[in-house]
Amino acid sequence: PAEPLTGGNRSDRPFLPAKSFTGKNRSDHLFPPAEPLTGGNRSDRPFLPAEPFTERNLVPAVVSDIVEVCVFRREADGPAYLLLRRSADETLYPGIWQLVSGTLENGERAVNGAVREFQEETGLRAVNFWVVPFVNSFYVASDDAVHLTCFFAVEVSPGEEPRLSGEHDAYQWCRLEKADSMLVWPGQKRGLRHVHELIVGGGDVARLTSVIPP
Repeated sequence: PAEPLTGGNRSDRPFLPAKSFTGKNRSDHLFPPAEPLTGGNRSDRPFLPAEPFTERNLVPAVVSDIVEVCVFRREADGPAYLLLRRSADETLYPGIWQLVSGTLENGERAVNGAVREFQEETGLRAVNFWVVPFVNSFYVASDDAVHLTCFFAVEVSPGEEPRLSGEHDAYQWCRLEKADSMLVWPGQKRGLRHVHELIVGGGDVARLTSVIPP
């Protein structure tokens, strides 16, 4: 552990707070712990997680173990974006339309996971691959965590058709506006727009973020 900061002139150390820290949890001095939520009917507060709060640090965890991939192909009348429909028997969000997405395996880098999920969910061959300068974010109450998802883009050859895994039961190639209207999650809509504006149209961003996947 570092030695305590003592003596000297605090003006020489402007990055230090005005008051000295004491005790074990420094955040307690800046944000006193909230009183526990007790009493009442939890069904009256559906925004609360199923489990009651316990005495702990009430700041949500930040997790980054999901990747999302926007797949497109260039056609005579413009780019077409691939949307996949989750199978009706899926436990999580059955029947919704989405981009390629999935959870990283233990020790897996995001770029490797994106390539794997793209291949598993579509069976297509990538012509070009980009790291999109966009990170999607959303909060999940069940695990009290903010999720940050890395976003990628993949171009495939015209005429190529996906071979779906059991996770999805249908697919569509869509123009931008239709794809935007079919997607459910705002973060995926924003990612789609980033791909359309920054990647598909070419330019410096597309040139600088193009990578050869491992």
